[in-house]
Amino acid sequence: MKTTYDSLIQREEQRVQEKSLDDLLTTEQVAEQYKIYSSNSLRFYRSTNRSTFPYIKIGRTVRYKRSDIEDTLNSKRVSNA
Repeated sequence: MKTTYDSLIQREEQRVQEKSLDDLLTTEQVAEQYKIYSSNSLRFYRSTNRSTFPYIKIGRTVRYKRSDIEDTLNSKRVSNA
């Protein structure tokens, strides 16, 4: 019974870790999945400090959090009154 419980915990920890990695997207993944901006446009807006989406930069690596992109897009939603 304990072995089953431990394996369930281990699988859940692995699933959470994989999910968090899926939530960090490269510039190319953002451009491909959301089709709002091209990867070159995303790079240009970052370099001119006009980025629509918040991003994480560590060294030369840039990643976007999926939740930040979704929140930004939802905040721009206009309802017809």
